[in-house]
Amino acid sequence: MGEVHTLNGLSGSIDDNGQVGITINLDRVETRVPVRNERLKALFFETSKFPLATTEIAVDIVKINILTVEEIMNQELMVNFDLDGIRAERPVRIRSLG
Repeated sequence: MGEVHTLNGLSGSIDDNGQVGITINLDRVETRVPVRNERLKALFFETSKFPLATTEIAVDIVKINILTVEEIMNQELMVNFDLDGIRAERPVRIRSLG
């Protein structure tokens, strides 16, 4: 048996230069268990001090825009994460589909 959890406060954007930004409103995490929601917010994420988690990444928008239909491009890019006031940079692999 599995559980369903959602991030209702998820938003993102990409600009003309390929700068991607993703923001998660941690106060809107939903586990369908009210006491778990409150504990995640108060004890794990500390949303009273850190209500948002953010991610920033720079993609090569020119290469993505010239992909042909069903063409796949794999890249390893550095992603900046900010969670609970701690900022870290990690490599991630992304796949773009034309």
